[in-house]
Amino acid sequence: MTDERVRRLRELAREGRLAAAAATARAAERSALTGAAYEVVWPIVFFRLTRRAEQSRGHTACAVGVDRLADECLDRFHDDVEAVVEDLLAHADRPVLQLEAWVSGRLTAATVDAHRRLRGRRGALQRPRLPGWIAAGLGHDPWLVVLATEILVWVGVSATAGSGTWPLEAWAQQRGVRTGDWPASEPRTVAREVETVLAVMRRRPDWYESYVERPLGAKRAPVAAAPVGDEAGGSARPLVLAGPHDRIDAELLRLAAEAVRAIDTRVTRGGAGGGHRGRRDPGRLRRGLHRHSGPFALRRGRSARRALRGAGGLAYGRPHRHHGHDHPQGEPRARPDLTRRGPRWVGRHPPRAEVTRVPAC
Repeated sequence: MTDERVRRLRELAREGRLAAAAATARAAERSALTGAAYEVVWPIVFFRLTRRAEQSRGHTACAVGVDRLADECLDRFHDDVEAVVEDLLAHADRPVLQLEAWVSGRLTAATVDAHRRLRGRRGALQRPRLPGWIAAGLGHDPWLVVLATEILVWVGVSATAGSGTWPLEAWAQQRGVRTGDWPASEPRTVAREVETVLAVMRRRPDWYESYVERPLGAKRAPVAAAPVGDEAGGSARPLVLAGPHDRIDAELLRLAAEAVRAIDTRVTRGGAGGGHRGRRDPGRLRRGLHRHSGPFALRRGRSARRALRGAGGLAYGRPHRHHGHDHPQGEPRARPDLTRRGPRWVGRHPPRAEVTRVPAC
């Protein structure tokens, strides 16, 4: 079946009707022509384009064969094959006697054009050329100018840098080659230089948003090949889609909700306690006075009177008169510190039974 589709593709190419047939074909026929074109094109793309590119990158294992390509390299290979297939079905409008030779002649033009169109769809510059104002802002430093151009190229490609944003390892090696300063060509050094370049680019916020931030945000999030955690057996931390301020707001809301629940629980428990004599306040907050074992605890009924009597019969710092006479010392005692150990009342005014002076026995 595959051989039949390839034979049909070659016949249409020899007759010069391949482009017209692909343009007017229905879905099933278009799919058959596309599959046949893939069978013809992929070996040419790999041996004439992909292998050379992988060797220049130092990926010797990827250059062995298609089945040895790494994930990102395989994605680039399929993108190139798709671009060449589309070019073949769109431009083969003249008789083509040697199909493989015709495809090889248009290989670079088809892939470069598709690459530029893909960058344009992502919002990146189709031809990354460094503006003069950026070069001037970098002091026309040769390496920083090259790094700025690499940043503009990187934001428009589909490749990712693992768990990082920038390919610092590759740029560090490139820095060593260009500057000859190998001891200082480390990823952390390149990271600082990247921030320097980005600071210059951010001087024009609209330009930075259009050609750096937006295409960079269009990259696909990296996926770990296996669960990775900080400890053995741990799982990888999920990708955070919110900013630091959003996480802080969420944490504050969570803590506020816990505080409200804790207050409601304690108010309910305080109001439901039995054994207190005397009239109860109908209000919910006043029913929530906490029990405490301190000597100045606020309680109801006899418990409150005993607590105040133990402080010398004083309430709110007023002197207590013992059967019509002033306090033996002649001066009122200092007001008891009711806030150090015991809980305070809730509400605008304290309960009535707790603000009256209690005569000493």
